[in-house]
Amino acid sequence: MNRRASDSPIRVLCVDDDDLVAAALRRQLTADRGFEWLGSIHNTDHLSDDVRIHEPDVVLLDSDMVGPDAFDATDRLARDCPRSRVVMVSNHVRPELIDRAIDSGAWGYLSKQDAAESIIEAVREAAAGTFVLKGESRRRYGRE
Repeated sequence: MNRRASDSPIRVLCVDDDDLVAAALRRQLTADRGFEWLGSIHNTDHLSDDVRIHEPDVVLLDSDMVGPDAFDATDRLARDCPRSRVVMVSNHVRPELIDRAIDSGAWGYLSKQDAAESIIEAVREAAAGTFVLKGESRRRYGRE
């Protein structure tokens, strides 16, 4: 069960080693008053600890970063912090990566090239408990 009230903002934490991507995601989400941006971190080194501290509803996690594997980090979060839902956001959109994300407990997979509206909708849906594939990920995974 999700802990957030339906009228409270969706709390979002970003994990991406590219500051420009994190800034773009922040702008997209904070332009809509339905979100609370909790910040961004550059790696998954202490991700479970960061999630316990910030208690995000949704973690936007880049699937391809230097350091600890994002899929392993997603698996740990799914076990350790099940109320926070990971949505992977990547420049690499292939069915085998989407399968790895699903297997690791992610609540969705998005392309960094997806339209802002699609990303906003995906974060809302994941926070509400729906698995999300939008845009490029949906097309590549053969769901459209």
